[in-house]
Amino acid sequence: MDKLEKFIRENREEFDNKLPGDKSWDDIVNRMNRQKAKTIPITQWMWKAASIVLLAAVIGLLIERYVHDRNSVNAVPVNPRLTELKQVESYYSTLISEKREEIQAYLKKDPDFRKSFNHDINQLDSMYSQLKTELSKSYSEKIVDAMIVNLQLRIKILNEQLNILQSIQKAKKDEKSKV
Repeated sequence: MDKLEKFIRENREEFDNKLPGDKSWDDIVNRMNRQKAKTIPITQWMWKAASIVLLAAVIGLLIERYVHDRNSVNAVPVNPRLTELKQVESYYSTLISEKREEIQAYLKKDPDFRKSFNHDINQLDSMYSQLKTELSKSYSEKIVDAMIVNLQLRIKILNEQLNILQSIQKAKKDEKSKV
């Protein structure tokens, strides 16, 4: 046996008759209560986790909204006049195409007129392309107006050409019927 064990056995009665004081028991109870307070039930952990996920989602949505709003501010506002020009251009382009097809049908019958008829329209096409290039560089109401006038002029010239071709064809028919 070692000395400590021997000492405890010999003096056991002296140890047993001494009880700890009330203060010692109060300290022990306080320590146990602090340990219980430190341990958090699993439901509290779940609520904490859920609140963190919710907070992260809200922050993510706010950031997305901020970025979207910033992009909206940086976006170039659409000029209503340019929207109008696109609609007018679409309308007149369709008309010009139809008129050109009608003229080509007449010119197939009489190719002598082809060169003179295409010259005026080609000049207006070239001018329109230049106006469009100028408009892409810098916006100007005058350029938009000039483009619309150019389109109207092309339709007017094509209508006049059609009238001329129709009158020529009618004159040829009348001439053939007299013979």
